Amino acid sequence: MVHRRDLLKLGGTTLAAASIASLPSLMAQTAASERNKAGTSPLKITAVEAFIVRYPKDNTPEEAITMMPPIGATNEGVGLWKRLDFHSPSRFKGYQQLVLVKISTNQGIVGWGEAHAPAAPRVHKTVVSDLLAPVLVGEDARNVEVLWERMYSTQRLRGYATGFFMESIAAVDLALWDILGKYLGEPVYRLLGGKYRDELPTYIWVNGDSINAIKEQTAKAFEDGYTVVKMSLGVTPGTARLDRVAAVSEVVKGRGQVIVDSLGTFKLYEAIKLGRDLDKMGNIGWWEDPPDAGGL
Repeated sequence: MVHRRDLLKLGGTTLAAASIASLPSLMAQTAASERNKAGTSPLKITAVEAFIVRYPKDNTPEEAITMMPPIGATNEGVGLWKRLDFHSPSRFKGYQQLVLVKISTNQGIVGWGEAHAPAAPRVHKTVVSDLLAPVLVGEDARNVEVLWERMYSTQRLRGYATGFFMESIAAVDLALWDILGKYLGEPVYRLLGGKYRDELPTYIWVNGDSINAIKEQTAKAFEDGYTVVKMSLGVTPGTARLDRVAAVSEVVKGRGQVIVDSLGTFKLYEAIKLGRDLDKMGNIGWWEDPPDAGGL
């Protein structure tokens, strides 16, 4: 804050008079600077951009990546396990894909967010650039929740509440929180109410063509400091290889946990039986996606 007595100390009645004449301007500049420091100045969005990331990086056309099994195809199971192959039906020939969103502001603060986009990421990119960006540019990036409602409302009457649309909104939302944290000089967890812990356990995926191979991977993971490993319950869709899980469970006994994933392979009655068998091992952390959507 600028005070008249401070200006008078600069020397001379003439200088003081001249300075006092510009006092409103000086005070306005000072107030603007203080608002910036306090985190109250406008933070206008100037650009919203989306970028497709794909690995391995090559020149394969986007439309040549997505595939599905033939209609009527069955998995490699035996007896009741030989059923229609409908678990995770869209596949991508070994490619990993995602979309990154970059939001720029008038103060030079940039935020980044990621959209889960394993299939047709050009759709996510188009949703961001053609639908979401036009309603975001010029808005105050600090209004994170307000802008979420604004984005969601672009398709509210059309009933879009999942898939490409929500995944695209999620990327923008992450970028906006990133901006707000940088703007205020605080980690985002503090803006969301604070942190509950200083450390989080992580896990690593283990796999192998044989039980010995997956046991070796598991042992190596624990040597590297992991306390949890994740694995598939089967080798091929529609199979249950409890022997593989039991072998890994034995390796980590007393040191950590095993988590298993089925990608919705099993019927409910099958999942109940297998779940009881998994419980007997004593160190199964969780079983992800046991029954399929129509498995009742």
